[in-house]
Amino acid sequence: MFAKPRPAENRACGRSSPRFWLAIPGLLIVWLMLTTTPLFAANPPPVQVFFIQAPEDQGFAALKGIFPGNSPQPIKKPIVSFTSISVIAAGTIIYYDQWEDGYEIDISNPTQPTTQTWGDGNTGNGAPPGFPGDILGANSVIVLQSNINLATRKSIASDFDGGDKFASTRSIASTRAFWDSESWTKVCETYL
Repeated sequence: MFAKPRPAENRACGRSSPRFWLAIPGLLIVWLMLTTTPLFAANPPPVQVFFIQAPEDQGFAALKGIFPGNSPQPIKKPIVSFTSISVIAAGTIIYYDQWEDGYEIDISNPTQPTTQTWGDGNTGNGAPPGFPGDILGANSVIVLQSNINLATRKSIASDFDGGDKFASTRSIASTRAFWDSESWTKVCETYL
C-alpha cells in the first residue's frame, strides 16, 4: 500500500542522477551558442542578384555596327556607362562587387577590398555615389555613371561598368544604358 522509497542516488537531481548527466551537455551547448554567436554573425543575405550586362567594348562594337564610319556622326570613345538602381524599401543593403578582381564567393560577406556594402550606415565599407551618410531610404535612386576608356577598362576596378555584380537584401529595380561620349547614340536595357 505504501510506495517503497527510492535509493538516495536516484532522487530528483542528485549527483548520480541520469537527469544530471543529461543536463550537462545541454547546458554546455546553450553556453556555446550564447558565447559564440556574435563571432559568426553575418550580413543579411541577398534576395536579388544583378550583373551589369553588355560590357562597354561590346557596346562600342554594337554601336559601330549600327552607325558605321561613314555616318554623319561616327562613334567616338570613351563610352559613357550609366546604371541606375531604384531602392524600394528603407533598410535595403546593396553589395557591389567589381568584376576586375573576380567575384566574391559570398557577396554578403565580402573579402576583397573593391567590394562595397551600401546602405548599412558604415561609410568605411563603401557608400553609393550621392549618399555620403550611406543610408538608403525608400524611393532612393542610385546613379552610377562612368566614362569608360576601352584601352584601360580591364585594369580599373573603380569604374561602374559592364560585368560588375550587385545584390540587394530587398527588392530593387535597375536600368542600364550606354552611349558614346560625343553623339546621340543610346542603348538601354531594363531589369526588374
